[in-house]
Amino acid sequence: MNNEHLNELIGQYLKNFSLINDENQEYYKWEAVKHFQDHWDINADNFSEMFKESVSKTSNLINNHIVQPANGIVKLAERPELTEEIRGLFKELFYTEDSGNIDQRQDRIEHFSDAVNNLLDKYEPGKWKYRQELRSVLFYLNLFAPDKNYLYKATQAREFMYCVEYGDDFGSGMDFRLSKYYRMCDWLVEQIKTIPELVQAHKDRITETMFDGDDFHILAFDIIYSGVVYNLYHGIDIYRPTKANSKKRAEKARIEAAEEKLSETTNELEKLLADRSMYDVFSAVGLKIHHRTFGDGTISVQDGNYITVTFPIGDKRFLLPTSFTTGFLKTDDEEVMNVLFAMSELDSKIEQARSKIHELQRALNRVE
Repeated sequence: MNNEHLNELIGQYLKNFSLINDENQEYYKWEAVKHFQDHWDINADNFSEMFKESVSKTSNLINNHIVQPANGIVKLAERPELTEEIRGLFKELFYTEDSGNIDQRQDRIEHFSDAVNNLLDKYEPGKWKYRQELRSVLFYLNLFAPDKNYLYKATQAREFMYCVEYGDDFGSGMDFRLSKYYRMCDWLVEQIKTIPELVQAHKDRITETMFDGDDFHILAFDIIYSGVVYNLYHGIDIYRPTKANSKKRAEKARIEAAEEKLSETTNELEKLLADRSMYDVFSAVGLKIHHRTFGDGTISVQDGNYITVTFPIGDKRFLLPTSFTTGFLKTDDEEVMNVLFAMSELDSKIEQARSKIHELQRALNRVE
């Protein structure tokens, strides 16, 4: 391990402490943990609301504009038939004793993500943004037991590994080993404890709104994270592997291509969503329609993508525009049908873009 490089990094961290802490408010990590600790209750009557409130201060640690795994948990837990199953998965994840065996902990994380994703496939099909990955489940564990776990982001973790010349590469994707990453973080925590200036600066940062029982585990991640985000490695002579074999070069090219495609598809999705939003003002209320079984009727209510049609036998509810484009409902108004087909085409393209983003995100997460 290169302690000289670590000392340089810590020096930069302290030099930029005001930028990191005051201007960019990175202290929110400790506030997020405190909020979770104050609101978590595994036996809460309304589990979905309790979970939603518990993670509400996590900012972009778990959810962001592309993926929203915590929202996926809420969606599932809101279903009465699934609430106890989700509660049980959290009981297993949080309360199973592993005596510090990190390999067993990683198995538990992967079991949790697989179980939740299976439920999402069944009850929220196509909602790729709700998918659970190792990183998101690891965040849940950190919120629950921050003194026994470490937050993780792949790019920042690997750059720190290169900086301090940690020799036990923890891998990436399917080959990622949590135990090796935790050993590196454990070493960092022990080094932190030997630097009085760093310990004091951190203690001065902590207020009553922040968690203070993590044994410097959150601080360890904050240093790892800030190294990349705030360019703290500038001036440190870091060796980064450059003579990769052809397989590694091909993998790098594949990753770069996937990242570029993800960016392109995300931009495409945003444009499609903007185009689709133009139809939000469209109203079919009052439209005369025909159903092959129920006969003639009139659209009496429109609620988002759902319409209520009043037939002689009573009211029936249908999905818009699918009920027209699939032929269940018909109208002689050609202009309205053109609008409905345009909406349907956009919906199809949006779903295709979302599926592609999901596929690319999963591929990149496996690499991370």
